[in-house]
Amino acid sequence: MKTRGIWIVLTLVAVAVVIFLSLRRGGPRVPQAYLYDVEQYREAETQVPLPYKETARWPLALREPRAVAVKGDGPVVVVGDRVALVLDAAGEELRRIELADEPRCVAVADVVYVGFLDRIVAYGLDGEKQAEWETLGEQAYLTGLAILGDEVFATDYGQRVVWRFDAEGKMRGRIRSASKSDGFVFPSPTFDVAADGDGLWVVNSGRRRVEQYSPQGKRGTMWGRSSMELDGFSGCCNPTHIAVMPDGRFVTTEKGLPRVKVYAADGTFAALVAGSVQLGQDAGLLDVAVDAAGRILVLDAADRSIRIYEEQPDDG
Repeated sequence: MKTRGIWIVLTLVAVAVVIFLSLRRGGPRVPQAYLYDVEQYREAETQVPLPYKETARWPLALREPRAVAVKGDGPVVVVGDRVALVLDAAGEELRRIELADEPRCVAVADVVYVGFLDRIVAYGLDGEKQAEWETLGEQAYLTGLAILGDEVFATDYGQRVVWRFDAEGKMRGRIRSASKSDGFVFPSPTFDVAADGDGLWVVNSGRRRVEQYSPQGKRGTMWGRSSMELDGFSGCCNPTHIAVMPDGRFVTTEKGLPRVKVYAADGTFAALVAGSVQLGQDAGLLDVAVDAAGRILVLDAADRSIRIYEEQPDDG
């Protein structure tokens, strides 16, 4: 029994030595077949035209900005650090609304809707709290808000549903996956939603696509493909955020290989707004909004700023 114990100790020591030497050499090598060269895709970004130009950058007095929304040609609202900042069209702070908890997402019309982990709170543009809606439960994890007509829709990463409310906070229903075999997949909390006259556009990031839904939950068209190429969505879970432009085109953002892109109304790739070269490889999640003039507002959480991109005239 004693001899067996000695052998066990010697075996453990040998294993520890192997691990130590492996770590000193930088760890085990990953087979080449499992590696991909990000640099070639960064290089590809430099070979395409950039029809959008960064025309302004608004610094934010926030440690951790979370989300941005804009009311057409009206104010811009940014949330983070338990506050909501109301900005004018030039990025100047108009108002600071103190919040009781950490905000996760935001939407704005005549009312500012702030999404927290498990509930939505409505504020007036004057900063006055109007209503706090009921909790959505312990499993709730809100990640996106959109306004369609007189209704508010909230994506819930924790429960894999899109909640439907009237303007007063009364629940009207929920949108679930179309099927278990072809439903919502989210390896990370990147579950966003946008709205236009045709309904809702929901990011199904684990499947690298965008899906259209009616307010009642009927799925319509969808677009997007899994690819490292410029026209596709890469990684485990992209795109991360989406906004709809006034002319019906889409703006998407991505993580991992940070990109902001424009897609046509039918979902075909139209333009690179900014890639990892412009944004920096270490850029984090990039929320996005579009104002009535078509300006693209990208919330750069790592830079603690809002980058403004505008489409440039075609000289050709």
